[in-house]
Amino acid sequence: MTRIYLDHHATTPVDPRVLDAMLPYFTEMFGNPGSVHAHGRDASDAVERARAAIATAIGAEEAEEILFTSGATESDNLALRGVLTWSRQRGGHLITTAIEHNAVLKVAEQLRGEGFRVTVLPVDHDGLVDVTRLAKCIRAGEPTLVSVMAANNEIGTVQPIAEIGRVCRELGALFHCDATQAVGKIPFDVIAMCVDLASISAHKMYGPKGVGALYVRREVSLCPSMLGGGQERGLRPGTLNVAGIVGFGVAAELAAGEMDSEAARVGELRDHLLALLADELGDRLHVNGSIEHRLPGNLSICLDGVDGRELVAELDARGVCVSTGSACSRGLTPSHVLLALGHSEEQVWSAIRIGLGRGTTLEDIETAAAEILDAVRAPVLHVAGAPADENEDVVERFTWTIQYDAVPRAARVVRLPEDGGLEMRFEGVDGQPRRVPVDIDYRPERLDRAPAGLERLATVTSEVGLATRVLWGWVSPKHRDLGTVIPFGVGGVTYAARLEKHWNAPVGLSVYRVAASGA
Repeated sequence: MTRIYLDHHATTPVDPRVLDAMLPYFTEMFGNPGSVHAHGRDASDAVERARAAIATAIGAEEAEEILFTSGATESDNLALRGVLTWSRQRGGHLITTAIEHNAVLKVAEQLRGEGFRVTVLPVDHDGLVDVTRLAKCIRAGEPTLVSVMAANNEIGTVQPIAEIGRVCRELGALFHCDATQAVGKIPFDVIAMCVDLASISAHKMYGPKGVGALYVRREVSLCPSMLGGGQERGLRPGTLNVAGIVGFGVAAELAAGEMDSEAARVGELRDHLLALLADELGDRLHVNGSIEHRLPGNLSICLDGVDGRELVAELDARGVCVSTGSACSRGLTPSHVLLALGHSEEQVWSAIRIGLGRGTTLEDIETAAAEILDAVRAPVLHVAGAPADENEDVVERFTWTIQYDAVPRAARVVRLPEDGGLEMRFEGVDGQPRRVPVDIDYRPERLDRAPAGLERLATVTSEVGLATRVLWGWVSPKHRDLGTVIPFGVGGVTYAARLEKHWNAPVGLSVYRVAASGA
């Protein structure tokens, strides 16, 4: 199966040009840059070339203002803890926003517990911070660090960084910006934007994982994150990841050089994708974040009546890779970013994030749009509750979730007519049973799109013409043993549901897949 990768906010593939530059530093150019002999000098020269390339990409005045880290999470931690720890004797105030990455928000929580003053500002429905409100939080004479991300990793909203930086500089506050999603995708200049500290990461710009950087303006003082050798001005000790740093430098150089043309191309593809989905889904589709102030490759949407987690799993089975939100949270809790926009928890769980990138083509977009629309038109049919006892009617013991009048509703089978089909009572629909015709269609040509281990595919077509394919069912937590088989009835035909694996299901639930036993 050919896969379409649309999750470039989570990570990007290493550009072949970056890999070619890295490879010699794993073998013949293996020296430690701290060594004084030829091998060490070669490694040190390579590190400094990369440092200069990254400084140029973000508009820094001096290459020495770039400190190498293991990634943006470490950079965020070093910036926040380093600045506030340095100012501890005079107090300290951190101002940030409700939609920052957890690498900032978790540190903010910890700093509050240590006695620092922390202000978390709300955002509007587009995810934008009110700069006037931010300015009012800065107190004269109080050491203050403002931390606002340049572009949000979930909804793609781009903040007015230059305006925030100017306000901070005028009021005497230091300004840290998590620029991980911005550098190489949109213009970002630390001098023009009055940024004092900036976090960036290689793997978001087609470089290797495990290497990042923190820009620290020469005049800024901060405490080191750990103790050791004197590397990176003594602020981040430890032997440098030479191959990763070399790749980072090349990736930054390439991203900066190709940014304008790539942003225009990807932005057009994003707009085309949105148009394809909106034309079909209409009012069921809601865009998260600002349309105007947005990363060109980002599309975050909520879909009424859809569970985003299930849609992501279904699209994965079809070969389309998207996400529900930040890869760092793994979708285990509702997105704090979407909640901060004022969404209900139900709306939050209906979201998916689509991230276009350097390898995305028009064909990819049109195929992905078709798969998304097909998956939304054909929602998954769920089985809830415990399996029936051996001598009881299997079908009547299950509650189904099925699309009715374009709304997912709970339904229970009340009768199995002799001529086939089901009569179901739908929750919230005047209490009257509705006839639901059933067509058992094995459709072997579509099995390549089903989850691994699914032997046959049952199709249910409701009276409003919406096809619902049975891909898996949810069952009670007491049936957890792999290989357990329970009866599963559809239209008078009994199938077997076999527990193939534990899925990323809601707490306490396991996943059964429908097999063709007894057909």
